[in-house]
Amino acid sequence: MLTGAIPSNISRCTSLRLMLIGSNKRLQGSIPAEIGNMPSLAALGLFDNSITGTIPRSFGNLSQLTKLSLRNNYLEGSIPAGIGNNPHLRLLQLSGNNISGLLPPSLYNLSSLNMLSVASNKLHGRLPPDLWKSLPSIQQFLFARNRFSGPFPLSLTNLSSLQILDIGFNSFTGVVPAQVGRLRNLNVLFLGTNKFEASNEEEWGFVSSLTNCSRLQMLAIERNRFAGELPSSVANLTANLQLLRIHSNHISGVISSEIGTLASLEEIDFTSNMLTGVIPESIEKLPQLNQVFLDSNNLSGTIPFAIRNLTGLSVLDANDNNLED
Repeated sequence: MLTGAIPSNISRCTSLRLMLIGSNKRLQGSIPAEIGNMPSLAALGLFDNSITGTIPRSFGNLSQLTKLSLRNNYLEGSIPAGIGNNPHLRLLQLSGNNISGLLPPSLYNLSSLNMLSVASNKLHGRLPPDLWKSLPSIQQFLFARNRFSGPFPLSLTNLSSLQILDIGFNSFTGVVPAQVGRLRNLNVLFLGTNKFEASNEEEWGFVSSLTNCSRLQMLAIERNRFAGELPSSVANLTANLQLLRIHSNHISGVISSEIGTLASLEEIDFTSNMLTGVIPESIEKLPQLNQVFLDSNNLSGTIPFAIRNLTGLSVLDANDNNLED
């Protein structure tokens, strides 16, 4: 319930190593530039407040900083390049602000960085082609809801420690490289709401490659320009998969009868495509299923009677198809 602004004289605490002032929605004002004169700071968290203004350039002086979180405020302006000069930084969270401009190249040279989150801002530009050299330790790469463009950098597929890759809600284009299957530690892959495309077996190769990612739990490729037949290899994805979203594309073909092998699925969203054929009986083999969206396709036949055995099912939408009673 803190109110007002952060006082600039807090910088007199020159031995302070940890400063977390988060989740105070009535805390306003700007970030004092004097905080950059606190040489012992190892962790600085000013998250989930109502702070305005810009990120002080003086933060580039915090040479001992390992964690910096300014997420969910009202910050604007650009990201100071000096932040990328910190050799110890492992976590950088700037998501949920109004930050604009290009990402400073220095941020891509933080070899110790585990998490880079700049989601939900107004950033733009292209991702550099040599990410695998500069971010070898990155585990979470969160760039969603910005204005980034250009192709999917092939170098992303060499980030062997990557667990979460979220670049949804941008303007990325081209084909998703099949080498994405190299990311053996991947848990989450969100590519939705971009301009990615695929129309033949070769361009759809990235789905087959993801069968190598045994830890994958969430896959979302909705609202792109994917067309052609849905690869049958979808059914060969890991049994750990919990969420599968392909809605709002131009995908045709049938839903594989082998989808029942994805025993951990909780949500399927195939809405607004051109899928044909029947709803496979094997859907009854998905005991965790909670939400199924199949509406606005060209499915025929009947809804499998065995679906009544899915006691956890809360939503089944098969509207606007060619189903029979």
